[in-house]
Amino acid sequence: MVNIVEEPVQIGPGEGLSAVLARPETLDPSRPVFVILNAGLLSRVGPFRLYVQLSRCLANQGFAALRLDLSGLGYTPARPGVRGVESALEDADVVFSWLESAYSLTRPVLLGSCSGADMAHRIAVADERVNGCGFLDGYAYRNSLSTLHYYSTRLHRPDMWRKWVQSHLGHADEETVEEEAVFWQSETPSLEQFRSDLEGFMAREMRLLYVYSGSVREYRYESQFFDVCPEARDGGVTVRYYPQADHTYWRERNRLRLLDALSDWAATAFPA
Repeated sequence: MVNIVEEPVQIGPGEGLSAVLARPETLDPSRPVFVILNAGLLSRVGPFRLYVQLSRCLANQGFAALRLDLSGLGYTPARPGVRGVESALEDADVVFSWLESAYSLTRPVLLGSCSGADMAHRIAVADERVNGCGFLDGYAYRNSLSTLHYYSTRLHRPDMWRKWVQSHLGHADEETVEEEAVFWQSETPSLEQFRSDLEGFMAREMRLLYVYSGSVREYRYESQFFDVCPEARDGGVTVRYYPQADHTYWRERNRLRLLDALSDWAATAFPA
């Protein structure tokens, strides 16, 4: 068992960015540092403290793991006049520079769930310092097989028809989606753009992990990612699909399975 140090840190001008750094007592600066981004509007603890458990698992493996509150989330105040993707890009630049100056850590790997996966993708596109990414319920693109699977398993369910009626006659869900879109100022890239970004990641020899839970209705079977993006089969891309898990992994057996998968990927993709 590795001795772990956990410390709250304030980063950047005016110490504005709030985070918690988990690391082994003896830190190897040649190894990557994992930067974990907010899931939706949740603070850096993640859904049901998932990020706390994940950062400690990574620290036990000899990695540093920074649980970060992006601007406007958790304990970090918003940037005046800047929000969404632009704000996240500025935050990432500050954090990467701080990790290098404070701990000589120069190989950031981004981890994020939901909107955190979205931000991780966009930061990785813009900043070539990013060494890898782990996306939990990130971008997913349907094909004919996944669409067939989705509807074939739902046509007989009354709750599916009830949700369909509510989505077409009600307005509450649309307003919620609109509010979140305004906050993040982000739209899902087209499949063409996603594949172009993916090719760029692979050209940089980034290590990539895509994890999908059963809550992602666009993703319906194990090999769907590689069927949609066949160029990724030999490009350092790992995909995991857990159809029995929900979006937040609140059930212990699903959470432990996820933590094992993330730990195994980290050890395999970034060996000591």
